Amino acid sequence: MGHDVIQWRAGAESLIEHRETFDEVAHWATNMFSGMPATTISHPPQIPNLDNTLLRALSFIYPAIEFWILFGGAYLMFILMGARPLTSVFGAIVIGFSTYIPIIIGAGHNAKFISYIYIPWLFSAYFLMTRSQLNRWLATFIFALALTLHLRAYHPQVTYFFLFPLGAMFIYDLVKAYKEEKLNKFLNHTGWLSAAAVIAILISVQLYWSTAEYSSYSMRGGSEVAQTDGLSQDYAFAWSQGVGELLTLVIPNSYGGASGDAYWGPKSFTSGPHYMGALVFLFFLIGLFKSRHRLKWIFFGSGFATMLFSLGENFMALNSLMFNYFPLFDKFRAPEMWLMVTVFCFGVVAVMGFDWIVDQIKEKKKSKEWKKPLMIAGGIGLIFIFIGFQMLSFEKPGERQQMAQQIAQQNEVPVDDPRVAQTVDQYINSELIPERREMARADSLSGILLE
Repeated sequence: MGHDVIQWRAGAESLIEHRETFDEVAHWATNMFSGMPATTISHPPQIPNLDNTLLRALSFIYPAIEFWILFGGAYLMFILMGARPLTSVFGAIVIGFSTYIPIIIGAGHNAKFISYIYIPWLFSAYFLMTRSQLNRWLATFIFALALTLHLRAYHPQVTYFFLFPLGAMFIYDLVKAYKEEKLNKFLNHTGWLSAAAVIAILISVQLYWSTAEYSSYSMRGGSEVAQTDGLSQDYAFAWSQGVGELLTLVIPNSYGGASGDAYWGPKSFTSGPHYMGALVFLFFLIGLFKSRHRLKWIFFGSGFATMLFSLGENFMALNSLMFNYFPLFDKFRAPEMWLMVTVFCFGVVAVMGFDWIVDQIKEKKKSKEWKKPLMIAGGIGLIFIFIGFQMLSFEKPGERQQMAQQIAQQNEVPVDDPRVAQTVDQYINSELIPERREMARADSLSGILLE
Protein backbone atom coordinates (compact mmCIF):
# COMPACT_ATOMS: atom_id res chain seq x y z
CA MET A 1 0.00 0.00 0.00
CA GLY A 2 2.05 2.91 -1.33
CA HIS A 3 1.86 6.47 -0.04
CA ASP A 4 0.16 7.77 -3.18
CA VAL A 5 -2.51 5.07 -3.01
CA ILE A 6 -3.39 6.18 0.52
CA GLN A 7 -3.43 9.81 -0.62
CA TRP A 8 -5.71 8.93 -3.52
CA ARG A 9 -8.12 7.12 -1.20
CA ALA A 10 -8.26 10.19 1.03
CA GLY A 11 -9.03 12.42 -1.95
CA ALA A 12 -11.65 10.05 -3.36
CA GLU A 13 -13.38 9.35 -0.04
CA SER A 14 -16.41 11.62 -0.61
CA LEU A 15 -16.94 10.10 -4.07
CA ILE A 16 -16.77 6.55 -2.71
CA GLU A 17 -19.15 7.38 0.15
CA HIS A 18 -21.66 8.95 -2.26
CA ARG A 19 -21.54 5.90 -4.54
CA GLU A 20 -22.05 3.52 -1.62
CA THR A 21 -24.87 5.60 -0.11
CA PHE A 22 -26.87 6.55 -3.21
CA ASP A 23 -25.73 3.88 -5.70
CA GLU A 24 -24.82 6.51 -8.29
CA VAL A 25 -21.64 8.06 -9.62
CA ALA A 26 -20.68 11.42 -8.14
CA HIS A 27 -19.38 14.07 -10.51
CA TRP A 28 -18.06 16.55 -7.95
CA ALA A 29 -15.58 16.00 -5.11
CA THR A 30 -16.53 18.20 -2.17
CA ASN A 31 -13.53 17.43 0.03
CA MET A 32 -10.76 18.62 -2.33
CA PHE A 33 -9.80 22.31 -2.18
CA SER A 34 -13.00 24.28 -2.89
CA GLY A 35 -14.41 21.31 -4.75
CA MET A 36 -13.31 19.91 -8.09
CA PRO A 37 -14.55 17.56 -10.85
CA ALA A 38 -14.61 13.93 -9.79
CA THR A 39 -12.78 12.82 -12.94
CA THR A 40 -9.60 14.58 -11.78
CA ILE A 41 -9.48 12.20 -8.82
CA SER A 42 -11.34 9.03 -9.65
CA HIS A 43 -12.79 8.15 -13.02
CA PRO A 44 -16.27 6.57 -13.12
CA PRO A 45 -16.48 2.75 -13.06
CA GLN A 46 -15.51 1.35 -16.43
CA ILE A 47 -17.23 -1.35 -18.43
CA PRO A 48 -15.38 -4.61 -17.71
CA ASN A 49 -12.60 -5.18 -20.23
CA LEU A 50 -9.89 -7.74 -20.70
CA ASP A 51 -7.14 -5.67 -19.07
CA ASN A 52 -8.93 -4.33 -15.99
CA THR A 53 -10.75 -7.62 -15.36
CA LEU A 54 -7.58 -9.72 -15.63
CA LEU A 55 -5.31 -7.39 -13.66
CA ARG A 56 -7.87 -6.90 -10.88
CA ALA A 57 -8.49 -10.62 -10.62
CA LEU A 58 -4.75 -11.16 -10.16
CA SER A 59 -4.13 -8.11 -7.98
CA PHE A 60 -3.35 -10.37 -5.02
CA ILE A 61 0.02 -11.13 -6.66
CA TYR A 62 0.65 -7.55 -7.84
CA PRO A 63 2.99 -6.69 -9.51
CA ALA A 64 3.92 -10.18 -10.79
CA ILE A 65 1.60 -10.28 -13.81
CA GLU A 66 2.49 -6.70 -14.72
CA PHE A 67 6.18 -7.62 -14.69
CA TRP A 68 5.58 -10.57 -17.02
CA ILE A 69 3.73 -8.27 -19.41
CA LEU A 70 6.75 -5.95 -19.32
CA PHE A 71 9.25 -8.79 -19.79
CA GLY A 72 7.25 -10.30 -22.66
CA GLY A 73 7.06 -6.99 -24.51
CA ALA A 74 10.76 -6.25 -24.01
CA TYR A 75 11.76 -9.76 -25.15
CA LEU A 76 9.65 -9.46 -28.31
CA MET A 77 11.00 -5.97 -28.98
CA PHE A 78 14.62 -7.17 -28.95
CA ILE A 79 13.83 -10.24 -31.05
CA LEU A 80 12.27 -7.96 -33.67
CA MET A 81 15.36 -5.76 -33.53
CA GLY A 82 17.44 -8.77 -34.55
CA ALA A 83 18.85 -9.82 -31.18
CA ARG A 84 19.40 -13.44 -30.25
CA PRO A 85 17.03 -15.11 -27.74
CA LEU A 86 19.67 -15.09 -24.96
CA THR A 87 20.42 -11.43 -25.61
CA SER A 88 16.69 -10.65 -25.60
CA VAL A 89 16.31 -12.29 -22.18
CA PHE A 90 19.14 -10.10 -20.92
CA GLY A 91 17.38 -7.08 -22.45
CA ALA A 92 14.07 -7.91 -20.78
CA ILE A 93 15.83 -8.03 -17.41
CA VAL A 94 17.56 -4.70 -18.10
CA ILE A 95 14.29 -2.99 -19.07
CA GLY A 96 12.31 -4.54 -16.22
CA PHE A 97 14.68 -4.29 -13.27
CA SER A 98 16.12 -0.79 -13.23
CA THR A 99 15.81 0.59 -9.70
CA TYR A 100 13.20 3.18 -10.67
CA ILE A 101 10.55 0.46 -11.15
CA PRO A 102 10.47 -0.85 -7.54
CA ILE A 103 10.71 2.75 -6.35
CA ILE A 104 7.51 3.82 -8.13
CA ILE A 105 5.74 0.59 -7.12
CA GLY A 106 6.66 1.19 -3.49
CA ALA A 107 5.50 4.80 -3.72
CA GLY A 108 2.12 3.73 -5.09
CA HIS A 109 2.63 5.24 -8.56
CA ASN A 110 0.56 2.43 -10.04
CA ALA A 111 -0.63 4.31 -13.15
CA LYS A 112 2.97 5.18 -14.01
CA PHE A 113 4.06 1.56 -13.71
CA ILE A 114 1.09 0.19 -15.68
CA SER A 115 1.72 2.76 -18.42
CA TYR A 116 5.37 1.74 -18.59
CA ILE A 117 4.77 -2.00 -18.97
CA TYR A 118 3.14 -1.43 -22.37
CA ILE A 119 5.95 0.77 -23.76
CA PRO A 120 8.01 -2.18 -25.12
CA TRP A 121 4.81 -3.50 -26.73
CA LEU A 122 4.40 -0.19 -28.57
CA PHE A 123 7.92 -0.52 -29.98
CA SER A 124 7.27 -4.18 -30.79
CA ALA A 125 4.06 -3.34 -32.65
CA TYR A 126 5.84 -0.57 -34.55
CA PHE A 127 8.58 -3.01 -35.61
CA LEU A 128 5.99 -5.61 -36.59
CA MET A 129 4.45 -3.07 -38.94
CA THR A 130 7.64 -1.61 -40.38
CA ARG A 131 10.19 -4.42 -40.18
CA SER A 132 8.37 -7.72 -40.55
CA GLN A 133 6.24 -9.61 -43.06
CA LEU A 134 3.34 -9.90 -40.64
CA ASN A 135 -0.15 -9.35 -42.07
CA ARG A 136 -0.91 -5.61 -41.96
CA TRP A 137 -4.30 -6.15 -40.33
CA LEU A 138 -2.72 -8.18 -37.53
CA ALA A 139 0.09 -5.66 -37.02
CA THR A 140 -2.47 -2.85 -36.90
CA PHE A 141 -4.51 -4.75 -34.32
CA ILE A 142 -1.45 -5.34 -32.11
CA PHE A 143 -0.42 -1.66 -32.28
CA ALA A 144 -3.99 -0.51 -31.53
CA LEU A 145 -4.24 -2.95 -28.62
CA ALA A 146 -0.86 -1.96 -27.13
CA LEU A 147 -1.63 1.75 -27.44
CA THR A 148 -5.14 1.31 -26.01
CA LEU A 149 -3.86 -0.55 -22.95
CA HIS A 150 -1.13 2.05 -22.49
CA LEU A 151 -3.55 4.98 -22.75
CA ARG A 152 -6.12 3.33 -20.47
CA ALA A 153 -3.46 3.15 -17.75
CA TYR A 154 -3.77 6.93 -17.86
CA HIS A 155 -0.42 8.52 -17.12
CA PRO A 156 -0.02 11.30 -19.74
CA GLN A 157 3.50 12.12 -18.57
CA VAL A 158 4.80 8.64 -19.40
CA THR A 159 3.07 8.83 -22.79
CA TYR A 160 4.55 12.25 -23.55
CA PHE A 161 8.07 11.31 -22.47
CA PHE A 162 8.23 8.13 -24.57
CA LEU A 163 6.94 9.97 -27.63
CA PHE A 164 10.49 11.31 -27.94
CA PRO A 165 12.24 8.00 -28.78
CA LEU A 166 9.20 6.83 -30.77
CA GLY A 167 9.20 10.13 -32.67
CA ALA A 168 12.94 9.86 -33.31
CA MET A 169 12.38 6.36 -34.69
CA PHE A 170 9.61 7.62 -36.98
CA ILE A 171 11.77 10.48 -38.31
CA TYR A 172 14.68 8.08 -38.91
CA ASP A 173 12.44 5.74 -40.91
CA LEU A 174 11.02 8.68 -42.88
CA VAL A 175 14.47 9.94 -43.88
CA LYS A 176 15.66 6.42 -44.66
CA ALA A 177 12.61 5.74 -46.84
CA TYR A 178 13.13 9.01 -48.70
CA LYS A 179 16.80 8.25 -49.38
CA GLU A 180 16.03 4.69 -50.52
CA GLU A 181 13.08 5.88 -52.63
CA LYS A 182 10.65 3.76 -50.63
CA LEU A 183 8.46 6.63 -49.49
CA ASN A 184 5.23 5.02 -50.75
CA LYS A 185 5.84 1.94 -48.61
CA PHE A 186 6.62 4.12 -45.60
CA LEU A 187 3.46 6.19 -46.11
CA ASN A 188 1.46 2.96 -46.35
CA HIS A 189 2.85 1.82 -42.98
CA THR A 190 2.17 5.26 -41.53
CA GLY A 191 -1.44 5.07 -42.69
CA TRP A 192 -1.99 1.72 -40.97
CA LEU A 193 -0.32 2.97 -37.76
CA SER A 194 -2.35 6.19 -37.83
CA ALA A 195 -5.57 4.20 -38.17
CA ALA A 196 -4.57 2.07 -35.18
CA ALA A 197 -3.72 5.20 -33.18
CA VAL A 198 -7.10 6.77 -33.97
CA ILE A 199 -8.89 3.64 -32.76
CA ALA A 200 -6.87 3.58 -29.52
CA ILE A 201 -7.48 7.28 -28.89
CA LEU A 202 -11.23 6.99 -29.52
CA ILE A 203 -11.44 4.11 -27.05
CA SER A 204 -9.64 6.16 -24.37
CA VAL A 205 -10.76 9.67 -25.26
CA GLN A 206 -13.16 10.12 -22.34
CA LEU A 207 -10.32 9.85 -19.82
CA TYR A 208 -8.26 12.53 -21.52
CA TRP A 209 -11.09 14.80 -22.67
CA SER A 210 -12.29 15.38 -19.11
CA THR A 211 -8.74 16.21 -18.06
CA ALA A 212 -8.28 18.57 -21.00
CA GLU A 213 -11.51 20.37 -20.09
CA TYR A 214 -10.36 20.93 -16.53
CA SER A 215 -6.75 21.76 -17.44
CA SER A 216 -7.39 25.47 -18.01
CA TYR A 217 -8.73 25.76 -14.45
CA SER A 218 -5.75 23.99 -12.88
CA MET A 219 -2.09 24.84 -12.33
CA ARG A 220 -1.25 23.27 -15.68
CA GLY A 221 -3.51 25.75 -17.45
CA GLY A 222 -1.18 28.62 -16.57
CA SER A 223 -1.75 31.86 -14.72
CA GLU A 224 -2.90 35.26 -15.93
CA VAL A 225 -1.02 36.88 -13.05
CA ALA A 226 2.27 35.15 -13.93
CA GLN A 227 1.45 35.33 -17.65
CA THR A 228 2.15 31.66 -18.24
CA ASP A 229 0.32 29.02 -20.27
CA GLY A 230 1.48 26.10 -18.12
CA LEU A 231 3.16 25.39 -14.80
CA SER A 232 5.48 27.96 -13.29
CA GLN A 233 9.14 27.20 -13.97
CA ASP A 234 10.04 26.99 -10.28
CA TYR A 235 7.33 24.41 -9.63
CA ALA A 236 7.92 22.44 -12.85
CA PHE A 237 11.69 22.23 -12.31
CA ALA A 238 11.50 21.07 -8.69
CA TRP A 239 13.15 17.65 -8.41
CA SER A 240 15.66 18.38 -11.12
CA GLN A 241 18.52 15.91 -11.34
CA GLY A 242 21.86 17.35 -10.32
CA VAL A 243 24.64 17.34 -12.93
CA GLY A 244 26.97 15.38 -10.68
CA GLU A 245 24.05 13.25 -9.53
CA LEU A 246 23.96 11.62 -12.97
CA LEU A 247 26.76 9.51 -11.53
CA THR A 248 24.04 7.51 -9.73
CA LEU A 249 23.14 5.92 -13.08
CA VAL A 250 26.30 3.86 -12.62
CA ILE A 251 27.20 4.19 -8.92
CA PRO A 252 23.84 4.23 -7.10
CA ASN A 253 24.98 5.34 -3.65
CA SER A 254 27.43 7.98 -4.84
CA TYR A 255 24.95 10.61 -3.61
CA GLY A 256 23.81 8.77 -0.50
CA GLY A 257 21.05 6.57 -1.91
CA ALA A 258 17.51 7.19 -0.69
CA SER A 259 16.23 9.99 1.50
CA GLY A 260 17.56 10.61 4.96
CA ASP A 261 20.77 12.09 6.30
CA ALA A 262 22.83 10.07 3.81
CA TYR A 263 21.34 11.70 0.67
CA TRP A 264 23.21 14.88 -0.24
CA GLY A 265 21.94 15.67 -3.74
CA PRO A 266 20.19 18.92 -4.74
CA LYS A 267 16.63 17.53 -4.56
CA SER A 268 14.59 18.08 -1.39
CA PHE A 269 14.47 14.32 -0.90
CA THR A 270 14.40 11.17 -3.00
CA SER A 271 13.27 7.57 -2.71
CA GLY A 272 16.36 6.31 -4.49
CA PRO A 273 18.58 6.69 -7.55
CA HIS A 274 17.88 5.88 -11.21
CA TYR A 275 20.48 3.10 -11.29
CA MET A 276 20.77 1.16 -14.55
CA GLY A 277 23.43 -1.31 -13.38
CA ALA A 278 27.21 -1.67 -13.53
CA LEU A 279 27.05 -4.52 -16.05
CA VAL A 280 24.52 -2.59 -18.12
CA PHE A 281 26.95 0.34 -18.19
CA LEU A 282 29.73 -1.95 -19.39
CA PHE A 283 27.64 -3.38 -22.23
CA PHE A 284 26.33 0.12 -22.99
CA LEU A 285 29.91 1.26 -23.68
CA ILE A 286 30.57 -1.84 -25.77
CA GLY A 287 27.41 -1.18 -27.76
CA LEU A 288 28.33 2.47 -28.22
CA PHE A 289 31.81 1.67 -29.49
CA LYS A 290 31.31 -1.60 -31.32
CA SER A 291 27.72 -2.26 -32.33
CA ARG A 292 26.81 -1.55 -35.94
CA HIS A 293 23.08 -1.77 -35.35
CA ARG A 294 21.31 0.88 -37.41
CA LEU A 295 19.13 2.02 -34.52
CA LYS A 296 22.00 2.53 -32.07
CA TRP A 297 22.20 6.29 -32.54
CA ILE A 298 18.42 6.69 -32.35
CA PHE A 299 18.29 5.18 -28.88
CA PHE A 300 21.54 6.76 -27.72
CA GLY A 301 20.45 10.19 -28.99
CA SER A 302 17.03 9.90 -27.34
CA GLY A 303 18.61 8.72 -24.10
CA PHE A 304 21.16 11.51 -24.09
CA ALA A 305 18.54 14.19 -24.85
CA THR A 306 16.22 13.00 -22.09
CA MET A 307 19.17 12.86 -19.70
CA LEU A 308 19.74 16.57 -20.39
CA PHE A 309 16.01 17.24 -19.88
CA SER A 310 16.25 15.54 -16.48
CA LEU A 311 18.68 18.24 -15.33
CA GLY A 312 15.85 20.79 -15.41
CA GLU A 313 16.95 23.96 -13.63
CA ASN A 314 20.55 22.72 -13.61
CA PHE A 315 20.76 23.06 -17.40
CA MET A 316 18.58 26.05 -18.20
CA ALA A 317 20.27 26.79 -21.53
CA LEU A 318 18.32 23.88 -23.00
CA ASN A 319 15.42 23.35 -20.63
CA SER A 320 14.25 26.95 -20.47
CA LEU A 321 14.08 26.95 -24.26
CA MET A 322 12.12 23.69 -24.30
CA PHE A 323 9.87 24.86 -21.47
CA ASN A 324 8.95 28.10 -23.24
CA TYR A 325 8.62 26.91 -26.82
CA PHE A 326 8.22 23.13 -27.17
CA PRO A 327 4.58 21.94 -27.18
CA LEU A 328 3.30 20.66 -23.82
CA PHE A 329 6.77 20.65 -22.23
CA ASP A 330 5.52 23.10 -19.58
CA LYS A 331 2.65 20.83 -18.52
CA PHE A 332 4.80 18.35 -16.62
CA ARG A 333 6.89 18.51 -13.47
CA ALA A 334 9.70 16.55 -11.74
CA PRO A 335 12.38 16.56 -14.51
CA GLU A 336 14.24 13.62 -12.96
CA MET A 337 11.46 11.40 -14.33
CA TRP A 338 13.00 11.87 -17.79
CA LEU A 339 15.66 9.40 -16.63
CA MET A 340 13.00 6.71 -16.98
CA VAL A 341 13.40 7.15 -20.75
CA THR A 342 17.19 7.53 -20.49
CA VAL A 343 17.64 4.20 -18.70
CA PHE A 344 15.27 2.50 -21.18
CA CYS A 345 17.16 3.85 -24.22
CA PHE A 346 20.64 3.25 -22.79
CA GLY A 347 19.47 -0.25 -21.88
CA VAL A 348 18.67 -0.89 -25.55
CA VAL A 349 22.21 0.20 -26.51
CA ALA A 350 23.56 -2.11 -23.77
CA VAL A 351 21.67 -5.03 -25.34
CA MET A 352 23.33 -4.19 -28.65
CA GLY A 353 26.67 -4.39 -26.85
CA PHE A 354 25.76 -7.72 -25.27
CA ASP A 355 24.79 -9.03 -28.70
CA TRP A 356 28.16 -7.93 -30.08
CA ILE A 357 29.93 -9.91 -27.36
CA VAL A 358 27.83 -12.98 -28.17
CA ASP A 359 28.82 -12.53 -31.83
CA GLN A 360 32.49 -12.66 -30.87
CA ILE A 361 31.97 -15.84 -28.88
CA LYS A 362 29.80 -17.51 -31.54
CA GLU A 363 32.26 -16.78 -34.32
CA LYS A 364 35.19 -17.77 -32.05
CA LYS A 365 37.09 -14.64 -32.92
CA LYS A 366 40.41 -14.09 -31.25
CA SER A 367 39.98 -10.36 -31.56
CA LYS A 368 40.56 -8.43 -28.38
CA GLU A 369 38.38 -5.49 -29.42
CA TRP A 370 36.11 -6.05 -26.43
CA LYS A 371 38.95 -5.05 -24.09
CA LYS A 372 38.80 -1.34 -24.97
CA PRO A 373 35.28 -0.62 -23.65
CA LEU A 374 35.96 -2.88 -20.67
CA MET A 375 39.08 -0.91 -19.78
CA ILE A 376 37.22 2.39 -20.24
CA ALA A 377 34.40 1.30 -17.90
CA GLY A 378 36.84 0.01 -15.30
CA GLY A 379 38.99 3.13 -15.67
CA ILE A 380 36.04 5.42 -15.01
CA GLY A 381 35.30 3.51 -11.82
CA LEU A 382 38.92 3.73 -10.67
CA ILE A 383 39.05 7.44 -11.43
CA PHE A 384 36.03 8.10 -9.26
CA ILE A 385 37.39 5.98 -6.41
CA PHE A 386 40.85 7.47 -6.21
CA ILE A 387 40.44 10.91 -7.75
CA GLY A 388 36.85 11.86 -8.49
CA PHE A 389 35.46 11.31 -5.02
CA GLN A 390 38.08 13.66 -3.64
CA MET A 391 36.49 16.41 -5.76
CA LEU A 392 32.96 15.77 -4.50
CA SER A 393 31.84 17.72 -1.46
CA PHE A 394 29.49 15.02 -0.08
CA GLU A 395 27.56 17.90 1.41
CA LYS A 396 24.00 18.90 0.57
CA PRO A 397 23.49 22.54 -0.54
CA GLY A 398 22.35 24.67 2.42
CA GLU A 399 22.71 21.70 4.77
CA ARG A 400 24.88 23.48 7.34
CA GLN A 401 22.54 26.47 7.59
CA GLN A 402 19.46 24.29 7.96
CA MET A 403 21.10 22.13 10.60
CA ALA A 404 22.34 25.20 12.47
CA GLN A 405 18.82 26.64 12.62
CA GLN A 406 17.43 23.37 13.98
CA ILE A 407 20.10 23.08 16.68
CA ALA A 408 19.72 26.72 17.67
CA GLN A 409 15.95 26.37 17.94
CA GLN A 410 16.16 23.18 19.98
CA ASN A 411 18.65 24.69 22.43
CA GLU A 412 17.03 28.15 22.45
CA VAL A 413 20.25 29.94 21.51
CA PRO A 414 21.05 32.37 18.67
CA VAL A 415 21.89 30.73 15.36
CA ASP A 416 25.22 32.60 15.27
CA ASP A 417 26.29 31.14 18.61
CA PRO A 418 29.81 29.65 18.05
CA ARG A 419 28.77 26.43 19.79
CA VAL A 420 26.10 25.85 17.13
CA ALA A 421 28.61 26.10 14.27
CA GLN A 422 31.03 23.86 16.16
CA THR A 423 28.36 21.19 16.68
CA VAL A 424 27.32 21.31 13.03
CA ASP A 425 30.89 21.11 11.77
CA GLN A 426 31.72 18.20 14.04
CA TYR A 427 28.63 16.20 13.00
CA ILE A 428 28.99 16.82 9.26
CA ASN A 429 32.77 16.40 9.06
CA SER A 430 33.06 13.46 11.47
CA GLU A 431 29.93 11.46 10.69
CA LEU A 432 27.95 12.45 7.60
CA ILE A 433 30.73 13.03 5.07
CA PRO A 434 32.75 9.89 5.99
CA GLU A 435 29.56 7.79 5.83
CA ARG A 436 28.60 9.19 2.42
CA ARG A 437 32.11 8.83 1.04
CA GLU A 438 32.31 5.21 2.17
CA MET A 439 28.94 4.36 0.57
CA ALA A 440 30.12 5.79 -2.73
CA ARG A 441 33.49 4.08 -2.61
CA ALA A 442 31.95 0.68 -1.73
CA ASP A 443 29.54 0.95 -4.66
CA SER A 444 32.38 1.80 -7.03
CA LEU A 445 34.42 -1.19 -5.91
CA SER A 446 31.49 -3.57 -6.34
CA GLY A 447 30.81 -2.11 -9.80
CA ILE A 448 34.43 -2.67 -10.89
CA LEU A 449 34.36 -6.23 -9.57
CA LEU A 450 31.17 -6.93 -11.55
CA GLU A 451 32.70 -5.47 -14.70
